[in-house]
Amino acid sequence: MTKLLQREYAKLRRKGWHAKEAFRSARIRDRWHEAWMDGCVRLLVVPDATVRDLDDVYGDTFNPKANPDIQPSRMARDRKEAEETLERHGVVGLVGQYATNDEADEDDPDDSPNWTTADSCWGFVGNDAEDNGYDDDIRSATLDALEAQAIAANI
Repeated sequence: MTKLLQREYAKLRRKGWHAKEAFRSARIRDRWHEAWMDGCVRLLVVPDATVRDLDDVYGDTFNPKANPDIQPSRMARDRKEAEETLERHGVVGLVGQYATNDEADEDDPDDSPNWTTADSCWGFVGNDAEDNGYDDDIRSATLDALEAQAIAANI
């Protein structure tokens, strides 16, 4: 077990993740780190330009008719906090990509790889893009696509 795997597992357990899910994510992150160090994968955090307003992110969360059990004063407070967070941090998407340029010359710093998107997920506010499970699903899908590309190239 690598130190990275141990550290990620411990971090997720401290955040309240169940052991099985924390171990799964830690293993993905360990594999990801190795591929990332080799320059084969990347995880981009991209501003979500499709979001126009609070309702695009939160839907009817702050609609009193949709949530009659929540006191209006509490809902107003939560809405104000959400608006401030949205204004401060914005909305982003996570994009998992893998390198596809077989012709890249390692000795030429200008010969960068071509990137193919394997998976993405959008609508994260602030730090919500980290340690939510979706980030590891994107990493896993990207690693699987990278592996499939390698297998196809050897056929």
